[in-house]
Amino acid sequence: LYNTSIHRNQPYVESALVAEDNAWILIQNSIIWSDETADSTNAISIINSHVNITYSNIERQHGVYPGIGNINDSPIMSDAFHLSPTSPCIDRAAVSNAPELDIENEYRAVPDMGADEWYPSSPIADFYPTISEGYAPLYVQFVDTSVSDLTITQWIWDFGDNATIMKNKAGHEYHQYYEPGWYTIQLTVVDSDGNQATRIWPNLIQVKPKNTAFEFTANKIQAYYPAEITFTPHIPENMGIDHWEWKFGDGSISNLSKPV
Repeated sequence: LYNTSIHRNQPYVESALVAEDNAWILIQNSIIWSDETADSTNAISIINSHVNITYSNIERQHGVYPGIGNINDSPIMSDAFHLSPTSPCIDRAAVSNAPELDIENEYRAVPDMGADEWYPSSPIADFYPTISEGYAPLYVQFVDTSVSDLTITQWIWDFGDNATIMKNKAGHEYHQYYEPGWYTIQLTVVDSDGNQATRIWPNLIQVKPKNTAFEFTANKIQAYYPAEITFTPHIPENMGIDHWEWKFGDGSISNLSKPV
C-alpha cells in the first residue's frame, strides 16, 4: 500500500485493516486511522502475518509502529481523505515509490502521507470600511479581513485617489479623502509563497461636497426704535463653523453665533 488513506471506515468491532493467515503486507506513505480519538484503538490488527510499515501515520493504542518515519498522530483530515493545513502528515512521506500524482491528479512535489497531496490555497483578500460616505474631508478606516493558509507578508492598498501604500505588517488602514466623488478601493495580499489575491470594491466610498449655502432669520423684521432683534443662523449639519462675523448695516459687528 503506497500513499493510501484508510480513514473512518472500520467495522464496528474490528480494526481498519486486518492482516491474517500469514499475509505479507508493505505499507508506505499511508494513513490508516480508525477515528479521530487518538490512543483509543489499533487501526491495524496483525494475526500470524508480516507487516512492514514506513513513513506512515498509523493509529495505535500504545506508541508508534516500528519502522522509519512512522508517526501516531491524528491526521487532522478535512473529510475522508483531504488533509487540513495543520495535518502532521504534510511533507512527511518518502520520495521513493511515491506515485507521481495524487488521488486528484495533482503532482507530489514534497510527498505527503496518504492519498491526497496538500497544497496551500491562494490567500483571500477582503476588507470593509467603517464608514462608506460622508462630507469632505472624509476620514475612513479600512478593516483588513484577509485570510490565508500561509502567512500573509504584504498588503498593497489602492485608495482610488491615486494614493497607494504597501505594508509588510498586518493592520487596518486609515485614509483621508479631500475631494468629492466616488472611489474604488483595491487590496492585494501576498503570502509567504508568493501567491496573491486581489479584492476590488467599485464605488465603495462616496465623498460628498460641503454645502456652503446657508440662511438666517430674524425674530422681527419691523420694530420701533430702540428694538432688540435676534438673528438665528440655519447652518447645514456638515458645516463646521469656527468663526462668526455678523454685520448689521449700521456699522456694528458681532462674533456671536446667535447675536441680538
